[in-house]
Amino acid sequence: MQVRVRPAQQADAPRLLAIKNSIRLTTDGGENFTGQQGGFLLGTSLEEYQGFIQHDLVLVAEAAPPPQVVGFAIVLPYETLAGSVLMQRASQVQWEGVFETRFSARRFAFFEQLGMLSQHRYRVYASYLALAITCQALQDHEALFTTVLRFPVVNTAALSFIQVVGFEYVGHVDESYPEYGRIKSDVYCLERPAFLERLQQPRFQNLMRRAARLGIWQPGGTPADLIPDDR
Repeated sequence: MQVRVRPAQQADAPRLLAIKNSIRLTTDGGENFTGQQGGFLLGTSLEEYQGFIQHDLVLVAEAAPPPQVVGFAIVLPYETLAGSVLMQRASQVQWEGVFETRFSARRFAFFEQLGMLSQHRYRVYASYLALAITCQALQDHEALFTTVLRFPVVNTAALSFIQVVGFEYVGHVDESYPEYGRIKSDVYCLERPAFLERLQQPRFQNLMRRAARLGIWQPGGTPADLIPDDR
């Protein structure tokens, strides 16, 4: 099996929806939740995935043969965030005091979703997918935010991915949704200088060499190429 990371196309939207549904957490009508641990809690429609692919940064992991999308990652650029409800929700975040006083990035993005089929043969490629989209996001942004579900369940899968990439905890937010009730999430941020430093670590250098050897990234598309040393 060969896996490559590539930009998403509109034809991939139904597959993204299918992957999301396969790992989605659902409620049984009370306070109990079922489904894959580490999956998504809130739903996303086919139309929303089509919109993400049209307007935002979406990468997919495609396994072959035969070609099949087995994972995806979505980042919302600053232009999307500026007029979205996410900016309104930012006012509800309980920020860590030190972070709030030192943060100065004017252009930032939001890591919306990362989803992989649960089989181990596919999940091992999630780190390549997360690293690739993080690099592309930080080409044009000074920082990248994301949230990780903490209550009523902990999204352990997402947490392990973002810790590997180098995000830091910067706050938390409590929200309420009619369909799910009270939800608590931790907020994480990755600033470009910290990420560039992380890329120099041996584990990431080995990861990039392995990805190049396996053909996961196309020529000129490795993290080292995506973010020049002088950025």
